[in-house]
Amino acid sequence: MKRKATDVLADVFIYVFMAVLSLLCLIPFIHVLSVSISGNGAVMSNQVFLIPKDVNLDAYKTVFGDATMMRSLWFTVFVTVAFTALGMFLTICGAFALSRKRLKGRKVIGVIFLITMYFTAGTIPDYILMSQLHLINTAAVLRIVRECSVRSSWQSLKGTDAPVISDFDAMVDYCRSAMAYQMVEEFRIIFLNSKLYVIGEEIQQRGTVDQVAIHPREVIKSAMMHGASAMILVHNHPSGIVTPSKADMEITKRIKEAAEAVSIRLFDHLIISKSSVYSFHNQGFV
Repeated sequence: MKRKATDVLADVFIYVFMAVLSLLCLIPFIHVLSVSISGNGAVMSNQVFLIPKDVNLDAYKTVFGDATMMRSLWFTVFVTVAFTALGMFLTICGAFALSRKRLKGRKVIGVIFLITMYFTAGTIPDYILMSQLHLINTAAVLRIVRECSVRSSWQSLKGTDAPVISDFDAMVDYCRSAMAYQMVEEFRIIFLNSKLYVIGEEIQQRGTVDQVAIHPREVIKSAMMHGASAMILVHNHPSGIVTPSKADMEITKRIKEAAEAVSIRLFDHLIISKSSVYSFHNQGFV
């Protein structure tokens, strides 16, 4: 029987639509892969989307060269495979039993299984606790979540027994979580030791929506009080535009000169926004 032209067109449209949809689902995976094999400079300046730039395998060498990371990875794989297999076995056994129409209590057991799919054991107690603490639909919840995220990022950054350059993305992630969503400009310093390990930080100044006062003498004073051998300057641009202003360039130059006079290295100056970051180091200015 000959098919109608409208049926053929409908099938073609469906196939094309599904193909495009499938490709769109792959885009996040391709993006992550491209970022993982691209250079830090290209990633931080948002130059990488689907095509990698400055291709290298440093990230994979760092991960696969870390014995603790590999041990955790293999344990995760083992637990995932083992409990997936166990879950499938128990599910198949239960499904086979429930498929028998003569099984007594079949409907009741089916309803019990269905309920557990929608309500986990901790759902109701968690809801009661959140209600008693008045943490439902309040701004306090968002503030608590944000502060927990910032503190977790900082502890991960400070607790890393490696130079900051080995995982600079973690540094950027922390700065973005702490500063990117501020309504006013904020200037902070991250202090490093001679091996470029993070040893502390300090919020130096908070300003207005488009400027913050920075005093080189106070910056150097804070660095010396923390016993720092190097430091990273960070400030945010609430406007979202991370291109440094003439004032940003000038103050960076002045702080670098003052730091060199007392044998402190200015490792970088980062400008943070919600969507991007500008690194003076990657641009060759420090």
